[in-house]
Amino acid sequence: ALKTELLHPRWSGIPIYMEAGKRMEESRKEIVLTLKHPKVCLLCEQGPHAPNRIVFRLEPNDEVVIHFWTKKPGVGKIIEERVFSFFLYEKETKIQYVEEYAKIINAAIEGDQTLFISSDEVLVSWKFIDPVMEAWRQNLVPLTEYKHGSIPRPSFSRELSSSKDTETSNKGGEIGIIGLGKMGANLARRLNMKKWKVVGFNRSPDATKELEKEGIVGAYSLSEFVNKLSTPRTVWLMVPASVKTSAGKLAGKPVDEILFGKNGLAQLLKRGDTIIDSGNSFYKDSVRRGKQLKEKGIHFLDVGVSGGPVSIALGKFAIMVGGDREIYEKSKPIFDAMSDTASGYMGVAGAGHFAKMVHNGIEYGMMQALAEGFTILQKAPFKFCLRDVAHTYNQNSIITSRLTQWLEEGFKEYGDDLKKASGVVAHTGEGEWTVKTAKEFGISAPVIKDSYLFRVQSKKNPTFTGKILSTLRAVFGGHKI
Repeated sequence: ALKTELLHPRWSGIPIYMEAGKRMEESRKEIVLTLKHPKVCLLCEQGPHAPNRIVFRLEPNDEVVIHFWTKKPGVGKIIEERVFSFFLYEKETKIQYVEEYAKIINAAIEGDQTLFISSDEVLVSWKFIDPVMEAWRQNLVPLTEYKHGSIPRPSFSRELSSSKDTETSNKGGEIGIIGLGKMGANLARRLNMKKWKVVGFNRSPDATKELEKEGIVGAYSLSEFVNKLSTPRTVWLMVPASVKTSAGKLAGKPVDEILFGKNGLAQLLKRGDTIIDSGNSFYKDSVRRGKQLKEKGIHFLDVGVSGGPVSIALGKFAIMVGGDREIYEKSKPIFDAMSDTASGYMGVAGAGHFAKMVHNGIEYGMMQALAEGFTILQKAPFKFCLRDVAHTYNQNSIITSRLTQWLEEGFKEYGDDLKKASGVVAHTGEGEWTVKTAKEFGISAPVIKDSYLFRVQSKKNPTFTGKILSTLRAVFGGHKI
């Protein structure tokens, strides 16, 4: 038996239990949907009861069974379990059971392909199963054994189900988010799904209006935004550290405008409120902003997030936090609600963005190595299928990684020639900041430096290596291809 979950926002937090035993006394195949416990349950006052369930049974009978608890007729407050059964065919006293292997062999003889799946589907299935089997081999988790002909014990998924659902009783918290682009919007959706009250503000109102349809509380000015939050307020910034001019140069500091501009947050917020900057700000700016806000009694945390828009929507991303340790601990419920992976406290103000800056510098180097390697493969006389090579590299090799997986997805999407991809690679500030910081510290960082310079020079000299980098950025970050 094993417990797993689907990495999709709609199914987030819903456990899936898989139980199997090929030589039990009874042959039975079924899918059981255990319904969440309602927030308001009158039955809880009457006595213990199991969750309502819907059972889709495939063997030995084709049927749907609904188990639900209800009050018995009459004036007494007594509850009982009732069952509704629906049969696809009229129920028989005895049905001959045909094993799966016999069905497949018979289908193969008759040339019936309806029971067979494609090779790609088989590989995806084993990609899920292999880690589970390896964990059993290494005794990382117990593998329950049973004797031939045993009677199945009660489902452990039912044993774990309590009469109360802890998630539904969680009222969540309250937070304001400024910046509702790809990343900010997904953070807002994630918290809204977790029953948090989310107040959102975006410079362009269209993004705010769109999220209002999904239950986010919209605001159309900073003053309205602040007034819609209860004290002590927590404000999450997800805005760019700088904006690009028409000439392609980085200019301006949107974060400073929001914090210290006319009618900015520093004027609107009160002592005891907290600002969390999760954009890719330069760490020295974060050190300065932390000091300025502290003088006004406003708490400040600088946060680096890594994973991309999709990972944020799924709640599977890294969070690096800088600032006062006590404020980090108080704000931890926010990070826990946003991501299923634990956040990390990096140190005082500026440490979170410093850690994220170096992370992105390392990312530049790793991406560059992948791109250069696959350019060599593309030029080789063996006519490699680059998608297949990427897939093979990602089968528990030394360079197995999310980047290699994303590269495989890129080749699948755009073809081995990456015809639609640009050989000019965009870059933001983090790679350059890492190079300058290394120089300031007297540290040689040739891999990161050359990776950054390659992107700068790609504007004048686009190459296939550049196409690979652009493809990777498109797949994991949603950037233009």
